[in-house]
Amino acid sequence: MVGMKKTSKRKLKSLSWYKIRAWKVFSKWIRARDKNICFTCGGLGNQAGHFIPRSISNYLYFSEDNVHAQCLRCNVFLSGNSDEYAERLGNDIVMRLRIDKRKVKQWTVQELIKLKEKYENNASIFTSHGSFIQTES
Repeated sequence: MVGMKKTSKRKLKSLSWYKIRAWKVFSKWIRARDKNICFTCGGLGNQAGHFIPRSISNYLYFSEDNVHAQCLRCNVFLSGNSDEYAERLGNDIVMRLRIDKRKVKQWTVQELIKLKEKYENNASIFTSHGSFIQTES
């Protein structure tokens, strides 16, 4: 096959690849916003935990009202410590989240890229206070 150019095969990145990268930045932002204090018990909030679990609502996956810093104990071993979580959120937010969880959302690559950029750009809010350390994803 003389004269034919070899085309390079670029590996296309999947939607989940973009979602993971957006989640990493969003999670860091949430923990910095909450000053690494567990929303439900006041301990070290080294995780970002959902009130309405990710498995139930893709629509609320990146909701700032639905995600807060949580410790490993509350987030994993107490399955989100939902009773305390609900009490701290307050009835208005809980009711809105419970309504919103019924909404269907299919994230696009473009939306996930914009989300990642938004929270990377908002990270500068926390750097001046020393609460957020920007690291490569």
